Amino acid sequence: MKIQITPIKKIEDALVIWPEQTPDVDMVMDPKTMKIKPESVKTIYIFDALGIGEPCDVLPTIKNLFDILKPDGEIYII
Repeated sequence: MKIQITPIKKIEDALVIWPEQTPDVDMVMDPKTMKIKPESVKTIYIFDALGIGEPCDVLPTIKNLFDILKPDGEIYII
């Protein structure tokens, strides 16, 4: 599975996750607390999402993303 955290679809075959509904969003979830099975996501793309919350939210968000990432998965922070 591929996911992208952005309000606008940028990666054609990735599921769009964002904290608010937009026309491109597939699932409304907060990136720092989203409930996805651990080690189940192959690729994560993050577009400008780390700046939407408070600075203290960045580490919990990154930790949660690494928790859902497969051991051989990749994260792209853009």
